[in-house]
Amino acid sequence: AIGPITAIGPITAIGPITAIGPITIIKPTMPEAFYIYDGSFDGLLTIVATLLQRGETPTGVVTEGLPLQGDLFAAPLRLATDPALANQLRATLRRRVPAEALGQAAAAFLHASTDRELAIFAYLRLGLEVGHDLPHRLADPAVDRVNRLAQQVRCEGHRLMGLLRFQELDGGILYAPLRPDHNVIGMLARHFQKRTTDQPWVIHDLGRRLALHWDTRALQPVAVDPVLEQAAAAGGTLRASLLSGDELAWQQAWKTFFHHVAIPERANSRCQANFMPRRYWAHMTETDEREPASKRLGNSHGDTES
Repeated sequence: AIGPITAIGPITAIGPITAIGPITIIKPTMPEAFYIYDGSFDGLLTIVATLLQRGETPTGVVTEGLPLQGDLFAAPLRLATDPALANQLRATLRRRVPAEALGQAAAAFLHASTDRELAIFAYLRLGLEVGHDLPHRLADPAVDRVNRLAQQVRCEGHRLMGLLRFQELDGGILYAPLRPDHNVIGMLARHFQKRTTDQPWVIHDLGRRLALHWDTRALQPVAVDPVLEQAAAAGGTLRASLLSGDELAWQQAWKTFFHHVAIPERANSRCQANFMPRRYWAHMTETDEREPASKRLGNSHGDTES
């Protein structure tokens, strides 16, 4: 848990909001400030609720540990996450704005953009002002920005549902490393949880060092072995010692199918890159052309090829 604000002393406890229950917006009366939080959605909702009550507009909001953006001379204020206050704002928003608007804010929060927090703050503040009309304010900069962020997150998540590649590790667990632009690992995990209920797997976001494990009963975060993580970060097929006995043979079969189903006369690399962006190729079986899988398969059994 993140401690109290250290730049201006500890924050006094904020009591329940009494103005008809929901969050009440106060016109800006205090100077703008820069805030640091723990990076959780509840943490961001805590900041939104607190600042709306105080009548503040932040100059910046950033996850603790990331580079600061904005006024270099402003002392950043660290605000601890208050789950009760976050839930109170969430309940207020559910009464005041459509469910789809909350979904847009939650999706935008998964974006990698450094301005996502400020965009969501402006979006939620507008929602409390205009209510159910929020999704229809398409020309408003706050609505437009959040819609764009949410669309890009959902687009990448949907695309990776078809481009994610699992490799069977020694022990039978399927392992899928990836390096997405946005934090879509949760979307992918829920997708595969519904479709592979009887198969344990791990989806690993290498860039964020996040991994989710489905053990056929529950979905939970897990720490990945450093040796496996380092091998996955190198891209391509994992070395044979990490894989099950049949995995390399299956990969070779998939590569053979991939190359033989293609029609050379109709090759269109630009079209292919549109559907299979090159930034994902490092972790796709069919685009790993470093060394034939059949050769590594032979070497894994102590054989040599001439």
